[in-house]
Amino acid sequence: MDIRAEKINAIRAAHREFTKIMGLERCRTCACLHQDMMAAILAGINDIGGSHGTPELSGIRSDFESWLAGANPLNLHQ
Repeated sequence: MDIRAEKINAIRAAHREFTKIMGLERCRTCACLHQDMMAAILAGINDIGGSHGTPELSGIRSDFESWLAGANPLNLHQ
């Protein structure tokens, strides 16, 4: 398996887990815990996807963008 395919598989796995996390109301309202990780995954998606991303990768990118945009701006962990 090439590096790009391994990265895409890792992104798929992370997306599955974040889909579970963000499906829970309590976790979604406390998304500030996950912002750094979600931003890093989104950067990875943009890095390997570029303008030649697959439709699946585009959908995953959209989810991460949406989750980051909807993250509670109030830092509950100060």
